[in-house]
Amino acid sequence: MAFHKALKDLNLLDRFLFAEAMEDPVIMQTILEIILGKDILLKYPPQAEKEELIELLRYIEHTTEEVSSSCRSGKIRELQCRIAMIKSSEEIGVKYMQEWEEKVIEQRRAREEGMEEGQAIGRAEGQEYQLFRMIRRKMLKGCEAEGIADILEEDLNHVGNIYDFLKTKMEQTEEESWAEWTRAKNQKK
Repeated sequence: MAFHKALKDLNLLDRFLFAEAMEDPVIMQTILEIILGKDILLKYPPQAEKEELIELLRYIEHTTEEVSSSCRSGKIRELQCRIAMIKSSEEIGVKYMQEWEEKVIEQRRAREEGMEEGQAIGRAEGQEYQLFRMIRRKMLKGCEAEGIADILEEDLNHVGNIYDFLKTKMEQTEEESWAEWTRAKNQKK
């Protein structure tokens, strides 16, 4: 099962916590004010320093009480208080667990689909290999393409393609000619 962080251990780089935080208008306003370097409700020159943006980025990377308390910006400390409320919210905790469970279910479903697809490809390749082997063996006994197709009850065009390929490969081992056949088929795709 995939690694799963507890809600209280998330930082703002975690998509879930960031999305929840951005739903809070005060948090969004505060982050925008720090990024823009000015109070977004006012129209006078920027009041925030680049240092505040650097503190914000450090806080986003390490969303902890320790980092926020070391920041000079009161806005970042306010962010931490509001983020702490999100992290301690039972309702948000349930939502986080549901989202995580949905992600695990989706991963499991995707893995199962991949396995089914891989098995189907494997079965088809196995059937193709069996046909390849039988055609080669019939050729060793001197049979022609039409007779082989008739005996094996297979499509003459398909048998003919394999037959024509094998005509110049009969000195090779079965494994060598099969490997070359599959390489040639994959190059056509």
